[in-house]
Amino acid sequence: MNVIVIFGLPGTGKSYFAERLAKKIGAIYLSSDRIRTELDDRHDYSLSGKMKVYDRMLELTAQWLKIKDTIVLDGTFYLRSIREKARNQLKRLGAHVLFLEIKADKSLVAERLSRKRAYSEANIEVFEKLEKQAERMCEPHFVIHSNDHNIDDMLRIGLKYVDGSKSYKPLQSQFSNDRNITPK
Repeated sequence: MNVIVIFGLPGTGKSYFAERLAKKIGAIYLSSDRIRTELDDRHDYSLSGKMKVYDRMLELTAQWLKIKDTIVLDGTFYLRSIREKARNQLKRLGAHVLFLEIKADKSLVAERLSRKRAYSEANIEVFEKLEKQAERMCEPHFVIHSNDHNIDDMLRIGLKYVDGSKSYKPLQSQFSNDRNITPK
């Protein structure tokens, strides 16, 4: 059983990437934005609101893992406690957990967040609030930088990471524990 956690701040392109990755590998795709909508909490970006969404996401993941081998989770996972809770619960279920972070330049994020999106109401103010609160992931994980022209490269690189391939050449980011690559 595998759970791939795609995380990053709003507007970085994580949902666009995560949904396509899930489709490409035949995995179940669970989005925090869609779960928030189903819970009728679209405007609630508070910590308690987010925890309700993540708790539901983990419940759904546990249910899906009984019948499907691979799940892709899509959410900000911006706090260490949220990531640790997810990792611990998923490992207790016997899942192998991979974290893949999506980042983007702030100017691109601002432009993306100015557009209406189907499931997310996050705007630049939400991004800036979460950016200040976000806790860096210290554990080894993979980082992909998105732009508006590199989804194919992102998927190729993400698939290699998920498959455990060593054929890519990771770059060191500013954090020594990140395996970081910027696709063209």
